Amino acid sequence: MIITTTASSLHSENETRLFSIPLADSQEQTRQILLRQAQEDERQPARDLSTWHTLQIWLEGQSHHVTIPFAHDLVRRIPPVAVRLRRDVAALLNLIRAHALLHQANRKKEAKGRVIAELTDYAVVRELVVDLLSEGVERTVSSTVRTTVGAVEELSAEDPGRNITVTILARRLGIDTSSASRRVGNALERGYLRNLESTKGKAFNLMVGDALPQNMQILPEVETLTEAAKTADAAEEPEYEEGDV
Repeated sequence: MIITTTASSLHSENETRLFSIPLADSQEQTRQILLRQAQEDERQPARDLSTWHTLQIWLEGQSHHVTIPFAHDLVRRIPPVAVRLRRDVAALLNLIRAHALLHQANRKKEAKGRVIAELTDYAVVRELVVDLLSEGVERTVSSTVRTTVGAVEELSAEDPGRNITVTILARRLGIDTSSASRRVGNALERGYLRNLESTKGKAFNLMVGDALPQNMQILPEVETLTEAAKTADAAEEPEYEEGDV
C-alpha cells in the first residue's frame, strides 16, 4: 500500500507500521519538477504489458521462501534503542526477502529449495531505508528539520526579543510559507521547536526546544557484515597439521 499526504506525519500507531518517505520542499527541487513537466517526451507510452505479465506468471511459479544467512549477524548489530524496532526490523528483513525473490534467478538455493539472500540484497534495501529507520526511532533527524531548527536558532541569536513567525522563518529558509509551516509542525511535534504564543489563531512565536539528537547509525554497514561473514567462514575451515591425511 502506498498513500500520500500533506501532513507532516500520520497517527503514531500508523507510523510504526510503515515507512514515511519525506519529499524535498526546496526551491531547487521545485525548479527541477517544473523543468521536467515542461520537457516534451516524444516516446509513446508502452502499451504492451506482456513482459510484466510474464514476469508475474514466472514469479507465481517460483519459490516464495527465502533464507537470510546473515540475519543473526545483522540483527545483533542493530542497537535495541526503541520498541518500534520490533516492527521495523521485521519489515527490514521482509524487504531483503522481497529483493532476493525478485532476483532469485541469480541467487543460489539451499537443499530445502529456499532462495538464499545475499548481502547485495541487504545493500540495496539499506540504502533505501537506513535514514528512515534512524529518524523513526529518533536517533537522527532529517536535514530539513535540522536546517529549520538551525534557522530559528540563528534568528533568535540575531535578535533575542524578536517574535519568530513562520513567515519570517520561510524568508530565512528561502521557501514558501506552506512548506515552512509543515516543517515547523514536524519540529513542534517532535519537541525540537516550541511555540511561545498560547493564543489560538495568533501567529507562532517560535523558539528552539529539545536538543537535536546526534546522528546514530541504526543499520550496520555492508562492509561490517562482509567481514563478519569472512570471519565465520574462516572459523568453519578445518585446520590440518603437517602430515595429516
